[in-house]
Parts: sequence; structure tokens; C-alpha cells
Amino acid sequence: MSTILVAVILVSVIALIVFILVAINSRERKKSTLELLSQFSGVATQKNLTFTSQEILETVLMGLDGIQRKLLIISRLGADKHDTLLIDLKEVKTCTKKQLYNRISVGNYSKARFENQIQKIVLEFEYTDGRVPSQITFFEPTTSHMLDMSELDQKAKKWEGIISKLLPYDIKRTG
Repeated sequence: MSTILVAVILVSVIALIVFILVAINSRERKKSTLELLSQFSGVATQKNLTFTSQEILETVLMGLDGIQRKLLIISRLGADKHDTLLIDLKEVKTCTKKQLYNRISVGNYSKARFENQIQKIVLEFEYTDGRVPSQITFFEPTTSHMLDMSELDQKAKKWEGIISKLLPYDIKRTG
């Protein structure tokens, strides 16, 4: 009887600890997302942007102003650090969803073979003036769960379609 009581107490304590850790993690995520939203809203107001589409990802918040043809991206770099990128779609030549891979070695040295492992899924923007392309990360194994990869891939594909429709017609036709 006492063994069962000890087991019940032990399971209860472990469950309580797990519950507390999940609650803390959830609160930190909410706080981080609210900070990202605050930063996003401030920049949008400053640049006089009105969004027709928005997306909240794990570490990125993006919004599209379809009328001005501008895309605002706020990325969380660390605890209190954010990176802001405003893309004028009038200066974009192409918007492409890309899946980037790493080659990893599988097996030992005598029978080494390589397999591709997904590194990340991004939207890449090539500019008309030839500057370095910009990327928005939709999936990265270090920040996203593998079970979310398919959903995030679909979101990137959806955004690729939306943005491509807003690119200048002469660039789409000749590019």
C-alpha cells in the first residue's frame, strides 16, 4: 500500500513540474510574440503601412501592404534584439520559395554515404539592382518542429504566390 502511495506522489510531483515548465515556456513565448508585435506595429506606423496580409512564424512577423507594394519583416535575433527589413516590391525581380539542404554523412568511414537533410525553407528575394538577395526563414530545425515543416512549406508557397503577383509585370515577363 505504501509503495502505491509513494508512486502516486512521485507521479504527481513530476506532472506538476512538467506543467509548471510548460506554463513558463508558454508565457515566455507570448511575451516574446507581444514584443515582436509591438516592434512591428511601431515600424508600420512610422512607415505609414496598412497590411492586407500578415503572418506570424516562430521567430518572424511579416506583413504585406498590397497598395504600397511593400513587405515588412521583423525577425527576433535574441532575447531583446530584433532585425527589421522593409522590402519594396517595386525593386524585386523574383520571389522564390527554396528548400536548402545540408549533406550529412551516414555510416562509417569504410562505407560512407551521404544524405540530404533539410537546413531550412525560405522565401528568397532577388533585386533588380543586383544587390545581395534577402531571405525570410519559414522553417529551420533549430527553431521549428519537424512536424510543422509541411505546414510551413505550404505557407511559404502561399506567400510566394501572393508576392509574385505584386511584382512589376515587365520583370515577370522578361525574367
